[in-house]
Amino acid sequence: MSAAAASSSADSSSAGKFRFSIDRGGTFTDVYAELPAAADGTPGGYRVLKLLSEDPANYADAPREAIRRVLESVTGIPHPIEKPLDTSRVEVEHCTQSSAQRAHM
Repeated sequence: MSAAAASSSADSSSAGKFRFSIDRGGTFTDVYAELPAAADGTPGGYRVLKLLSEDPANYADAPREAIRRVLESVTGIPHPIEKPLDTSRVEVEHCTQSSAQRAHM
Protein backbone atom coordinates (compact mmCIF):
# COMPACT_ATOMS: atom_id res chain seq x y z
CA MET A 1 0.00 0.00 0.00
CA SER A 2 1.41 3.41 -0.91
CA ALA A 3 1.97 6.09 1.73
CA ALA A 4 -0.80 8.20 0.15
CA ALA A 5 -3.25 5.29 0.26
CA ALA A 6 -2.31 4.52 3.87
CA SER A 7 -2.81 8.16 4.81
CA SER A 8 -6.15 8.26 3.01
CA SER A 9 -7.40 5.12 4.73
CA ALA A 10 -6.28 6.43 8.14
CA ASP A 11 -8.10 9.71 7.48
CA SER A 12 -11.31 7.96 6.48
CA SER A 13 -11.26 5.73 9.56
CA SER A 14 -11.19 8.76 11.86
CA ALA A 15 -13.62 10.87 9.80
CA GLY A 16 -16.54 12.06 11.88
CA LYS A 17 -14.77 11.29 15.15
CA PHE A 18 -14.00 13.45 18.14
CA ARG A 19 -10.27 13.47 18.86
CA PHE A 20 -9.05 14.04 22.40
CA SER A 21 -5.69 14.90 23.92
CA ILE A 22 -5.81 14.58 27.71
CA ASP A 23 -3.28 15.48 30.41
CA ARG A 24 -4.28 14.30 33.85
CA GLY A 25 -2.30 16.08 36.53
CA GLY A 26 -2.36 15.89 40.29
CA THR A 27 -4.81 18.80 40.62
CA PHE A 28 -6.32 19.41 37.18
CA THR A 29 -7.06 17.43 34.04
CA ASP A 30 -6.64 19.44 30.84
CA VAL A 31 -8.49 18.31 27.74
CA TYR A 32 -8.23 19.46 24.12
CA ALA A 33 -10.96 18.09 21.84
CA GLU A 34 -11.03 18.37 18.06
CA LEU A 35 -14.61 18.25 16.85
CA PRO A 36 -15.72 16.47 13.66
CA ALA A 37 -16.86 18.50 10.69
CA ALA A 38 -20.59 19.16 10.36
CA ALA A 39 -22.66 17.29 7.77
CA ASP A 40 -22.48 20.34 5.48
CA GLY A 41 -18.66 20.25 5.59
CA THR A 42 -18.26 23.13 8.03
CA PRO A 43 -15.09 22.56 10.08
CA GLY A 44 -15.79 21.26 13.55
CA GLY A 45 -13.41 23.40 15.56
CA TYR A 46 -12.20 22.52 19.02
CA ARG A 47 -13.03 22.68 22.72
CA VAL A 48 -10.74 23.04 25.72
CA LEU A 49 -11.76 21.90 29.19
CA LYS A 50 -10.08 21.97 32.59
CA LEU A 51 -11.57 19.77 35.29
CA LEU A 52 -10.47 18.85 38.78
CA SER A 53 -8.62 15.55 38.51
CA GLU A 54 -10.43 14.33 41.61
CA ASP A 55 -14.04 15.43 42.22
CA PRO A 56 -15.88 12.37 43.55
CA ALA A 57 -18.98 14.39 44.45
CA ASN A 58 -19.51 15.14 40.75
CA TYR A 59 -17.76 12.41 38.71
CA ALA A 60 -15.65 9.30 39.14
CA ASP A 61 -13.11 9.95 36.37
CA ALA A 62 -12.07 13.34 34.96
CA PRO A 63 -11.08 12.23 31.41
CA ARG A 64 -14.33 10.28 31.02
CA GLU A 65 -16.32 13.25 32.33
CA ALA A 66 -14.64 15.63 29.88
CA ILE A 67 -15.40 13.32 26.96
CA ARG A 68 -19.01 12.97 28.17
CA ARG A 69 -19.44 16.75 28.40
CA VAL A 70 -18.04 17.38 24.92
CA LEU A 71 -20.16 14.65 23.32
CA GLU A 72 -23.31 15.90 25.03
CA SER A 73 -22.77 19.59 24.23
CA VAL A 74 -21.80 19.06 20.58
CA THR A 75 -24.24 16.31 19.59
CA GLY A 76 -27.15 17.42 21.77
CA ILE A 77 -27.62 13.77 22.74
CA PRO A 78 -27.87 13.18 26.50
CA HIS A 79 -25.04 11.09 27.92
CA PRO A 80 -26.12 10.42 31.51
CA ILE A 81 -23.19 10.33 33.90
CA GLU A 82 -24.27 6.98 35.38
CA LYS A 83 -24.44 5.17 32.01
CA PRO A 84 -21.55 3.86 29.87
CA LEU A 85 -20.36 6.21 27.14
CA ASP A 86 -20.87 5.35 23.49
CA THR A 87 -17.27 5.78 22.35
CA SER A 88 -17.84 4.78 18.73
CA ARG A 89 -17.16 8.40 17.68
CA VAL A 90 -14.22 8.94 20.03
CA GLU A 91 -10.55 8.72 19.25
CA VAL A 92 -8.03 9.44 22.02
CA GLU A 93 -4.92 10.87 20.44
CA HIS A 94 -2.82 11.30 23.53
CA CYS A 95 -3.30 10.76 27.24
CA THR A 96 -0.62 11.58 29.79
CA GLN A 97 -0.41 11.71 33.53
CA SER A 98 1.80 14.70 34.26
CA SER A 99 2.00 14.17 38.03
CA ALA A 100 3.71 10.83 37.39
CA GLN A 101 6.12 12.47 34.96
CA ARG A 102 7.14 15.11 37.49
CA ALA A 103 7.66 12.51 40.18
CA HIS A 104 10.35 10.83 38.09
CA MET A 105 12.30 13.97 37.19
